[in-house]
Amino acid sequence: MKLIIYLGFFFFCSWGLRAEIDHSHQLFNSILKNHVHSGVVNYEGIRKDNSQLEAYLSQISSVTAAQYESFSKPEQMAYLINAYNAFTLKMISDFYPVSSIRDIGSLVGGSLFNRTSKQWKISEYEIKGKKVFFKAMGKSLSLDEVEHDTLRPIFKDARVHFALVCGAVSCPFLRSEAYNGTALSVQLDNQGEQFLADPFRNKYDEKENRLYLSKIFDWFSGDFKRDKGTVKDFVRKYLPKTVQSKINDDTSISYLDYDWSLNNKAGSQK
Repeated sequence: MKLIIYLGFFFFCSWGLRAEIDHSHQLFNSILKNHVHSGVVNYEGIRKDNSQLEAYLSQISSVTAAQYESFSKPEQMAYLINAYNAFTLKMISDFYPVSSIRDIGSLVGGSLFNRTSKQWKISEYEIKGKKVFFKAMGKSLSLDEVEHDTLRPIFKDARVHFALVCGAVSCPFLRSEAYNGTALSVQLDNQGEQFLADPFRNKYDEKENRLYLSKIFDWFSGDFKRDKGTVKDFVRKYLPKTVQSKINDDTSISYLDYDWSLNNKAGSQK
């Protein structure tokens, strides 16, 4: 019987002793530096380094709900982003090699991920035949819930879409370093600049006076409009300086098709 895999965090206390979280996330930082280069992920390397990833997941899972509440807002946000990305790496590396994250569902008899206009869905599956459950703040959470029920509505920062990575080529690059509360805002701005400067994922056609943007800006247009009024006004800040001056009221927007190929060496950037 298939069970829903909730990818999130174990929060628990053990005889009153609580593990301390490393807010620099050095363990995850090491994994990313070793296995992610220019957004391209070495999943085979992560598989071989599985014990290190497991150790990091255990570390973040040991944080209690009370500890989480004691974090600063940037620390909370960095913690959740890193956890989301780390659990995604774990899932993909467990099933690697696959050509797309969406293929994982077919390996276990169902559809794993389906992007609708608003949601990033997770359906039922088992990892290596084991029934795995993850919890956060005393309740089970899916990646969908971490993103749509926690990060987006609570922190209300559309830049989170530059940081969460689903393992697809059209996603923003997975950063080669972990997020941390101290540098979070700078890191998110840097992610936005990198994403909007990448002509495969976003580009400007001067002749047409048209922005060709990632489908992410369409799927989550409400978040970007909430922060800056319009999608165009939001992205303007992150566009290359040479392009910013050319964007005007007449600039139109089209959205690019999304490439779900895995962001590994074979399917990195086309």
